[in-house]
Amino acid sequence: MKDLIKLQGKLNWLSNAIVTGKPLLGELDMFLHQHRHQTWVTLPSNILILLQDWQLLIQQLHARPISVHELLPTSQPAYQGWADASTSWGAGEVWFRAAQPLLPIVWSIEWPPDIIEAIQHSRVSINTLELFTILAHHLVLEAAVPTATLHHASVAIWCDNTTAVAWANKLRSSSCHFAHRILRLLTMRLLKNQECPFTTTHITGEYNTSRTLHHANTPQNLMLFSPPSPFPFPPPQTSFWTLCQLPNATQQKLFSLLRPRPLAMESLLRLNLTDCVFGRIGKTSSTTLSHCTSPSFQTTHSQPDSPCWEPSLHLFGLANTNQQITKSPPKQSYWHCVPSPRPTCWMDNQTHWLTKKAKGTSFSNAKLRTTADMILPPNEK
Repeated sequence: MKDLIKLQGKLNWLSNAIVTGKPLLGELDMFLHQHRHQTWVTLPSNILILLQDWQLLIQQLHARPISVHELLPTSQPAYQGWADASTSWGAGEVWFRAAQPLLPIVWSIEWPPDIIEAIQHSRVSINTLELFTILAHHLVLEAAVPTATLHHASVAIWCDNTTAVAWANKLRSSSCHFAHRILRLLTMRLLKNQECPFTTTHITGEYNTSRTLHHANTPQNLMLFSPPSPFPFPPPQTSFWTLCQLPNATQQKLFSLLRPRPLAMESLLRLNLTDCVFGRIGKTSSTTLSHCTSPSFQTTHSQPDSPCWEPSLHLFGLANTNQQITKSPPKQSYWHCVPSPRPTCWMDNQTHWLTKKAKGTSFSNAKLRTTADMILPPNEK
């Protein structure tokens, strides 16, 4: 146990060099707290997996220095999108442009039979599925955009599950082993792409009408994006929807995160995203996919007929109401985002700490003067 505590201390010090690295030690911290009165302890499989993952993190740190631009979310996200999961069929959602141009992307995956069985027997919770969807959502974006656009940039993701939002923002879970594994892989993807921490924002389920975009039946899914009516989310005349399909091999690797014995992190880091299939759907095509090599990113915001259109109030369910979107726009995380109000050098404090303490307590001025006379040197009284 003493050796494990020493190792935890070294990793805790090392985590300062990793973007949002400290939360990744949550699983080890909980294990040490549960066995704090023992002298010897047998490491379970989840702790062994955690230590193996940290070996890969150390190798990534050794490969290149961490830029200061990767420490905090940017004030404006490069891309924005919705992520949603279902306990009955699968997961999926949509991506839109923000600061960077992007053709609107829609994607979906179906749960395999063993995952459906695990959901039915409560071995996998909806919170874990929502967090898994956020990871898959980010991988779709990695496959769709040039890697250079993600350098020193952050993205914004909406989700209607408060627990998954909290896990994604803190990169930590208090009890779920599946969540720990998903969050470590998500952190490694951020390190690989040299991204800033992304922002996950909660959106109420009743206002997230984009959650109705996906069905287990693929043709029925495409009908929502293709004429004739009803067509709930039509693109502008000069634009179209882009459908992304993750390769089956990539999906199977990701599904291992929801199984008792996940694949090694080295295998998960070698996800093949270049084989993703992109197809156009919309007014210029039928419900059959019209394959294209990759989404077009040559457009700029200055072009009046740019096909990179932004989400409308329909996706918030507020098109026919007077309610304003006050909580849904992405907000920059406050985690280590505000400089400390204290000066860099503590000797530069203009007000003595006793005076500050007296303002917040019931100390009288007489008692403060008496205390200062006893402690302070003559030149500081």
